[in-house]
Amino acid sequence: MAAKKRLEKAKKKEAAFIVTIAKREQEIADLKAKSPDHQADKPEGIHGEKARFKVFQVF
Repeated sequence: MAAKKRLEKAKKKEAAFIVTIAKREQEIADLKAKSPDHQADKPEGIHGEKARFKVFQVF
């Protein structure tokens, strides 16, 4: 009986830890998406190199 309770408690702690890590990863992803530095790292389309070059010319 005590072993079952310990197992359930450990599972709950593990689940809470996983949720915490997922939230932190999402926060990091959101911050990277808003950062102009990371947006310049991801040129889109066939003219990506030109688009990235234009971004650096502006600054």
